[in-house]
Amino acid sequence: MFHWWLSKILYRKGRLDEAIQELYVAIGLESKTYSMDRVDLITMLLQAKRYEDAIVECNKLIDKDFHNLNSFTRPMHQYVVYWGLAQAYHGLGDYRRAKEAAEKALPYYSRRAKPQLRRYIAQCEEYLREEK
Repeated sequence: MFHWWLSKILYRKGRLDEAIQELYVAIGLESKTYSMDRVDLITMLLQAKRYEDAIVECNKLIDKDFHNLNSFTRPMHQYVVYWGLAQAYHGLGDYRRAKEAAEKALPYYSRRAKPQLRRYIAQCEEYLREEK
């Protein structure tokens, strides 16, 4: 947990690259917090505009832990993974994949937040129409 907490401190100090490095260390050392660390890592990678890295981390979490719901410390993590994937693809301009990932996030969204996600999906569809 040390590296996870250190990453939080570095993040709050605006040292995003160092915070990301500490999370990579935490993931390598602390298998019990694997999912929590990786969700935080995805969030930081998106903020750093490291979209390709965020996609890799989302897919690692989906492949390794996604169907083992006990591996997630909060129910919202499933949503965060697919939402992170959508944001990463959006950042790369791949609106088709962004839309697909956002659609996968829908079942994990709260009822109150679903209209917002549906608007995002509609926005992706609009971008796709404009590309044609």
